[in-house]
Order: sequence, then structure tokens, then C-alpha cells
Amino acid sequence: PVDRLLSRVDVPRFPRLDESLVESSLSACFEACVDRTPDALAVAGARHRLSYAECNHFANRIAHEILQRLESRSGPHRVAVVLDHDASVVAAMFGVFKTGHACVAMDPVDPPARLQQLMHDADPVLLVTDVANRELASRLATRPVLEVDPRWAADSVPDLKTPIDPAAPAMILYTSGSTGRPKGVVRSHRAFLAASFNAINAFGIDQHDRLSMFSPLSTGQGVTSPSTALVCGASVHIRSLKRE
Repeated sequence: PVDRLLSRVDVPRFPRLDESLVESSLSACFEACVDRTPDALAVAGARHRLSYAECNHFANRIAHEILQRLESRSGPHRVAVVLDHDASVVAAMFGVFKTGHACVAMDPVDPPARLQQLMHDADPVLLVTDVANRELASRLATRPVLEVDPRWAADSVPDLKTPIDPAAPAMILYTSGSTGRPKGVVRSHRAFLAASFNAINAFGIDQHDRLSMFSPLSTGQGVTSPSTALVCGASVHIRSLKRE
């Protein structure tokens, strides 16, 4: 009966994205969306809204600043991001992706002991933060700190166009640590893109859709929304369950 019922449902047909795109990188797929719809909304947070062009400008500026500070270091390395749950954290994530380094996102509202554990385990070469989290970053960091500014979204900075291996690590996500110390899980560009395109093709997500981002970027759920929305032209809307 269920099969017969489902057979009567008029299921819309969506154009399927080419799944060979998984042999690319998150930053390359994002930049392709920027080229197609630069003025479309990319990220909406409580304090800032960024078009695709603005988000790309912001990410490019962050990427260039990261490379300037790590000029003498061959990669890939781990770069920590300590930013509030807002538009800047998404731009920072893509900024790290563009450099070919791996992003380690940390939620500033997590307990200090957890943040210290993550810093010790990840051992990042650089910590990305902002003025609002400057004091926290100074307590955590034993490495150089890059302080970003949302006004960088107005800077027209060119793409790096750095070739990135699809198997290269994009992020290191940490478990809750409920059974002991938090454990880092490495996810590659290919793994993120495979999950994103599976969701895009299954649900017909396109540039007209809006995806909610409730969880912080430091969680797998938190990364899913921006890594899916911003590779197909959709927008991501950030809400904080911890603060609301």
C-alpha cells in the first residue's frame, strides 16, 4: 500500500549536479557560485549579512593574511578558528579552505577546559579570531594570532586559485569527549563534497533555497549547512540555540 501511495505522488524533478565535482575542493565549488551569482545572499547572521561576492572577498583577505603569516611553513597545517556563531565564522572557514590548510573550529562558549584540550591536541600553527574574542584567544594561543575584521568583506582581494587535492584535510572535528578526551576526526574536501552533493541531489537544493545553521561550526552538523548551501548557490541562515 505504501508503494502504491508513493507512486501516485507527483515528485518534482530537479536537475542533478555532476557528482564528479567531488574531485574538486570546497573553495573551488564556492568560487564557482561566486562567479555565477555574486550579488546573491550567501550568509545571514545576527550581526552581518554577506553576499557571495562579499563572503568571497572576506575569505580571500583572510586566506592572504594566513599565508603571509605562514610564509616559511610548508603545509598542510592546522589553523584554529575561534569566532562567534555568525557570518564571520563561515568566511573564516572558507578562508582557511582556500589556503589548503585544515580548519579547526572552536566555539568560544565552550568550557575553557575543552578549548585548552582542543588546542593542545590540534596544535594549530595559527589562531584566527576577532576583537570580541581577543581576550579568550590570548589565553588559548601559544601560536600567532590573526584578528579578522568584518569590514574586510568590502575589500576586493583576488582568489588564490591554489590547487587543492580532494583528499586533503578540510576540517578536524572533535567529538564531545563524553567517554574521555575529545577525539579529532579528519574530513577531506572530497568527503564534505560527497555528503553535500548527495543532499543537494536528494532534496533538490538550489540557489532559491535557504538552509538553517543552528549548531556551531565546531560540530559536524554545524559544518553541513554552509558546506552544502555555498557550493550550490543557496544561502545559509545562522541562528544560535545557545544564546537565544
